[in-house]
Amino acid sequence: MSNHIHGIFAILDKEHTIGHIISQFKASVTKEIRKISSDKKVQIWQDNYYEHIIRPKETEKIQWYIRNNPYNIYKDRYD
Repeated sequence: MSNHIHGIFAILDKEHTIGHIISQFKASVTKEIRKISSDKKVQIWQDNYYEHIIRPKETEKIQWYIRNNPYNIYKDRYD
């Protein structure tokens, strides 16, 4: 299993920040994992995340990187 995820999203509602969106995502996933896990206190997420604003000229390159990233799973470290 991979040790990270990638995603691209657009913020259309100025009232929601990246931090709000990420915290809601993490909370939802954690809730679902704890429903099926025997360890209800399992640590799922690291404390922080990396964000990058994608400029129009970068879109295709970043989409390619995300689509092809799973092929690098065997190069990744799980420490």
